Amino acid sequence: MNEHASRLVVLACLSLGVAIACGGEGSEDGGTSMDAAALDAAAVDSGFVCAADFECDDGMYCTGIERCVDTACQPGDPPCDASTHRCDEAGEGCTPIDCSEPDVDGDGHDSIACGGGDCDDDDAQRNPGNMEICDASDVDEDCDPVTYGFRDADMDGDPDARCCNGENCGSDCDDMRPGVNTTVPEVCGNGLDDDCDGMMDEGLLMDGYADPDGDGWGDSTMPMTGVCPGAAGFAAMGGDCDESNPAIHPGATEACDEIDNNCSGVADEGLPTMVCYRDLDADGYGETAVSERRCGCGDGWATLPGDCADWEPDAHPGVDFRTGCYCPLRPPMSCGGLICGPGTSADWNCDGREEQRWTGTLYSCAMFVAGGCSGLFEEAVWVGDSPPPCGFQALADICHDDAVCSSDRLNVTQQCR
Repeated sequence: MNEHASRLVVLACLSLGVAIACGGEGSEDGGTSMDAAALDAAAVDSGFVCAADFECDDGMYCTGIERCVDTACQPGDPPCDASTHRCDEAGEGCTPIDCSEPDVDGDGHDSIACGGGDCDDDDAQRNPGNMEICDASDVDEDCDPVTYGFRDADMDGDPDARCCNGENCGSDCDDMRPGVNTTVPEVCGNGLDDDCDGMMDEGLLMDGYADPDGDGWGDSTMPMTGVCPGAAGFAAMGGDCDESNPAIHPGATEACDEIDNNCSGVADEGLPTMVCYRDLDADGYGETAVSERRCGCGDGWATLPGDCADWEPDAHPGVDFRTGCYCPLRPPMSCGGLICGPGTSADWNCDGREEQRWTGTLYSCAMFVAGGCSGLFEEAVWVGDSPPPCGFQALADICHDDAVCSSDRLNVTQQCR
């Protein structure tokens, strides 16, 4: 038998819903029978692909008009109500059941038309009390439209949705997955209708925003719709002002770092403040006239004021005596190479005056003589008793043992602060 002929036989069996001429054990009318489950399997396994309705026609009136739906043949609806009429294949019509013979199929049950409960008196396999079978052809074997048989291949307790009796069917939409049935909650993003309600991810998808840094707060300028909660790169809440740093987002703790950590639009807000002075030369002292209240004096700022030359790191309050001078004018003003003279300053400690270190006797000659001094009382005095100005040299005599100061004579540079 070729494939098309085999398909017509299977289709005819499925359409009639009766066990005749379908192979298997002998039946009372001399044909053979096949149970509904076998018919179901045969229909599925046939693999026939149709393109038009006529390819599905089995040539029989009593099986109804077969259709090609989505490249698969679908059985037709029998033209006669089996509970009140018999189908006449030869005459292609429906004949009222003759109650003079109320049990034509001899199954022990009178037809419904004759006051019995047999819903198909032409089929001895369909009567009240018969076992309902799960079959794709929706045959009502027990004449009870509510029952549909039971099959639970994945053993999850939910009957296979392919088990039907008319419009009454099982509820498990995927009887090969025990995690898919009507008793489980829907899981978002797995591509399955987990709870078998005909929809995927219903009630779970959210609208939100792209969250490249994964901190749970998205960029309000990058909306996303229909996304599962917890998906990578997605956040339900927007407002993140820096998607390159997961530590910056709404609700973050504001830190004293001149950064808007909590995306409020203001940096360092709400933090305790102190007075800070601008410190361009990073010497720890700032200009008294240039100050701000800040939460912390970071780079470029100092907690101490009083710097008189914020471009010269060696000039600030607390500095000891130094040799030389500096330019008191803010660069790029020039002071002639910083040689002590007109236009320069030696006020290194910023107290407003140039204080010379040696104005008369220079005590302790050890600071002038390599290796120190040998006498019990030693001092140095300027030759001519005239101290030089800041940064300039003059001769000084080193005195030993309070003797005549002539044994050592050195050039000493005047230091100032």
